[in-house]
Amino acid sequence: LEELSDTTLKDMDYESFSNLSVDSSADYVSVVDYAYGENAHFDIQTMEKVFSFDEDSYYFYNDDRTKLMIAGTQELVVYRSADGEELERVSLMEGYDRGAIVGDYRIFGNDSSILIYKDGQEEALLEDAVIYSISDRKNLLFYRNEKETVWYVYSLDEGKVVCEGEAGTYSCTMLFDEGNYLLNDYTAVYDTDTWEKVLDLSEISTGVYGVSTTAQLPYFVVWYQSGNTTASGKSSGVNTAYLYSKEYAGEIVGVIPNYVTTAEDGEVIVYDGDHTLYKFPLYQDTEILEKAAEYVKDITFTQQQREKYHIYTE
Repeated sequence: LEELSDTTLKDMDYESFSNLSVDSSADYVSVVDYAYGENAHFDIQTMEKVFSFDEDSYYFYNDDRTKLMIAGTQELVVYRSADGEELERVSLMEGYDRGAIVGDYRIFGNDSSILIYKDGQEEALLEDAVIYSISDRKNLLFYRNEKETVWYVYSLDEGKVVCEGEAGTYSCTMLFDEGNYLLNDYTAVYDTDTWEKVLDLSEISTGVYGVSTTAQLPYFVVWYQSGNTTASGKSSGVNTAYLYSKEYAGEIVGVIPNYVTTAEDGEVIVYDGDHTLYKFPLYQDTEILEKAAEYVKDITFTQQQREKYHIYTE
């Protein structure tokens, strides 16, 4: 904060990071205050507050978090996240207290059902259904049953459920790699084109915090935390990244200690535990062998080295 705008946390009216959840985009930093229920967006260059809203309200972000949809008294209002400018306002259908807008679809919900409209006409009514999140990139609606024991992915364009499963202990729906994959409840990764499960993380789900990849990477980079268990039941402590092979799903082919994050170009950032961050690419085994061969191509061993390292052939 000091590097960005000569700002401290106290300048933003927060005493500490306790009870805060902080996220950022290219334009703003969002802060969710679970202690007082006051959420806010801050300009990422100046750290001045540009927008605030109540945690008790029903709200949903779109995929890239450029839009925020908040249900108020009988109305659903869409705001531009970067500065809080109002973009759209629609009336909530009678009997519904929350909603979202995805392309041409108007989605309204309550504690037991979801109503979907398009072009002013009712498209579908989903019973025993509670809105969880949305994807405007792929026109998807994520919802759960009332008991939150089953999760569903509903395609708005196809008008049907395309994927479902038993809900995990910790709820999440995270789309990554430009929406090509879905991490659900920290337990499994699904391909959003085929809706097949491509990676099972159920055995380590308590410590999983996120998964990343790119089209070029041959791995799923799974961010895992090991150490003490927090009050929420999630682990906290040392960050590690496990590299799972895409070709052989479930096979761990590498471990990265002190993991920080995966950059947009697919390279990994790690911390040395002291004062330095390092950024480096991830290679396939064939690339590593090629680079090694290129590196040693002009090197020859002396007779003494051959004897020392027990090299008896060319």
